[in-house]
Amino acid sequence: MEEEHRQRVWVLYGWFSGLMCVGSVFGAVTWAFWMQVLVADFTTFTPGLSLAQVNSLNAQAQYWSAAFYVTYAIEFLCLSVAKLLVLHRMADFAVPKSDGLSRRLAVGGRVVMAAVVVGNAAGLCGNVAAAVLTKQDGDLFNAAATAFAANSTDAANAIVAQADQKSTVAGDAASVQQFCEVAVLLLIIIAFAVIGPACARRLSSEQQRFDDNPFVDAAYAAAAAPAWRKVRRQILGTAAFVFVTFLLRAVFSTMNALSNALQNDGANCPTPCGIPCNNVWTLIQSWLQNTPEFQLTVVLISSPLSLLFALWGMTDKRTLQHMRAGRGQTVRMVSQPLVAAN
Repeated sequence: MEEEHRQRVWVLYGWFSGLMCVGSVFGAVTWAFWMQVLVADFTTFTPGLSLAQVNSLNAQAQYWSAAFYVTYAIEFLCLSVAKLLVLHRMADFAVPKSDGLSRRLAVGGRVVMAAVVVGNAAGLCGNVAAAVLTKQDGDLFNAAATAFAANSTDAANAIVAQADQKSTVAGDAASVQQFCEVAVLLLIIIAFAVIGPACARRLSSEQQRFDDNPFVDAAYAAAAAPAWRKVRRQILGTAAFVFVTFLLRAVFSTMNALSNALQNDGANCPTPCGIPCNNVWTLIQSWLQNTPEFQLTVVLISSPLSLLFALWGMTDKRTLQHMRAGRGQTVRMVSQPLVAAN
């Protein structure tokens, strides 16, 4: 888009699109890693596998999990900041620039943005620690696999017990990011709950003022009504969709964080659903791990679908026109040297 046209559209549209792109790339890598974790985990249930093979697969799952932890935190950072930019766009509509409340909203927006970035940074640090511990856990499972292959059963069982304890510690470290994620999601949800109704009231009052203006021709007002409705539908629809999807993500993240922090994987229960050996939080984690479609459905709705909906809501007709014009200008600039060379 040409510099002249950029000044006529939302000032943060480029940042919003860029964060969407980066977050989507990290998201694709993140869930590719997680797919490998699932493959290794579910392969361990194959009948006829030796203990050495099972522990080798457990090691692979831990290594892929370590990579997953780091990229997941980066993906969520991009996602949450992109959604906050949507909130910035709505705040511009909610309060006139001349209103004193606009200045307070701007300060509040910067505070919320800083809190979200700090929360995500703390979560990233927690996931880096979890990645290190998970990699060490994978090393222990590899050592157990080697011991089982050498028929050193007692030594192998002792190593597996150490790996289970390490897994519990890694889960505690991972729960730091999960609790930070919950705090960030709740903060964004509260911000949307405040700005959304204010934005709706502003749009309604502006439309009413336009309709009641005696200097506006009735036919012109009637012709402009569909445009008002479209803008209102885009802004409020985007706010409602983002709010609902983030609320869904917050519910899942709360459940995941609590179960990960309070589970007792190191109890060495003879069966995955052993009761009372395993506590209820361990059973929740076991269910989540063995029902991966639940988490992936929540992520699908709250991340790529929500971002696509937000992109639709933040892209008006004028922005599209300017981008098409800029693309045509770029094509002409590239083609001119080719014509000259011919």
